[in-house]
Formats: sequence, structure tokens, C-alpha cells
Amino acid sequence: MTDDMVLKGHDLFASLNVDEIDRISAFSSVKDYRRRDVIFKSNQTASHFHILMEGSVYLMLPGERPEFNILISKVEKGELFGISPLLRSPCYTSTAQCFEDTKVLAVEAGPFRELLQHNCGAG
Repeated sequence: MTDDMVLKGHDLFASLNVDEIDRISAFSSVKDYRRRDVIFKSNQTASHFHILMEGSVYLMLPGERPEFNILISKVEKGELFGISPLLRSPCYTSTAQCFEDTKVLAVEAGPFRELLQHNCGAG
């Protein structure tokens, strides 16, 4: 599945036209991760939001030690996660770790927010 297909099929992008989808594709990329890989960590600088294409991801709040992390959510196929930069938060608030081999679409939040400012209906 290509990033264009994911974008066109997702509710978040439903009100965007084909040209806008193509523009988003220019600042998006598909990333593959292995089981136990960390996509981002809590308090890490936030620049991208993600859409789960395949696999599964756990979102966790950090504990004092890694074995005390608190599981807050399991991300399902098609769901958005890591949305902190969409909300203009400078850092991620949770850690995203792959539970199995995983594929995600990573979208740069800054250019996406800019695109939405020019499309009031989508914004």
C-alpha cells in the first residue's frame, strides 16, 4: 500500500483534493520498524504524526525505570498516533513502541498544518 492510498482512504484527509493529497505525499514517508523498535519517546522533539499501516504499536507513559512503563493504548491499523505536533506541542507526551513488525506513514506536522490553513474546510 502506498502513502497516497493511505492518505486518500483516511478520514483525516477526506475533504482534501487530489492536488493536496499529492502535496502531503511530498512530506510523508512510509517507515518500517521491527518488533520492540521505538518510533518515538516521551519528551522527544515532536515533528511528525503517524498513521499505522500494518502491525501494532503500544503507547506508553514512562515510568521511573523502563520496566515500569504504563501502557495507555494499543494503536490499531488505520489509527493516528503521535499527534502532539499537530497540536503544536514541542514534544511527544508518550512513547510509541512496536509490538510486532510494523509499517507506519509518518507525516511532517508543520507543512500539514500550513496546508490546512489554506483549506478552511479541511482545517
